[in-house]
Amino acid sequence: MNPYLHPVWSEWIRGAHHGGAQALQNLALHLYNSREWPVNLGYICSMSDDHWEAALAMILDYRENGENNREFMAMCEAIAEERSERTAVEARDDDSGQDMAGS
Repeated sequence: MNPYLHPVWSEWIRGAHHGGAQALQNLALHLYNSREWPVNLGYICSMSDDHWEAALAMILDYRENGENNREFMAMCEAIAEERSERTAVEARDDDSGQDMAGS
């Protein structure tokens, strides 16, 4: 089964609402673009069994399909865009806070 279509795993990857799910999202982004999205393998190796099963399925899917898995690519493009936008907003907020502190 495509791990990016699995009803639970795909929600974990998209939502990243808890530690194991965040690690899965980090892994997905790393598979998508390893230079832009490095991953700490220590987090991956210390996952619960349920999350580990999802991680292995993701790695095997990438080995077999690479970037030919449309669901994987679409999900990662959306997540990467969302994270980049969030980072830009946080940087703007930090700059605004520093400007106010310096006034």
